[in-house]
Amino acid sequence: MENFMESLRKWKKDCFEGEVTMPKVTFWLAAAVCLLAGVVYGLLKAPMTAGYHKYVGCNNGNNFSGGRECCCERDEEE
Repeated sequence: MENFMESLRKWKKDCFEGEVTMPKVTFWLAAAVCLLAGVVYGLLKAPMTAGYHKYVGCNNGNNFSGGRECCCERDEEE
């Protein structure tokens, strides 16, 4: 077990200590990938609004009332 812990410490030191240089092209490509991945994630998590209609008031002349009587139609009948 001690041997395993020593190899784990060595691996951690090799992976997380020191500096790594990166060409600017690689940096900007990685930034572009992150940006586009964020856009795709946002579009996938956004609420779907296709086919959903939210009406305020009595639709102001819109003839579609979703199978319900509109408040304007009731006022005209009375």
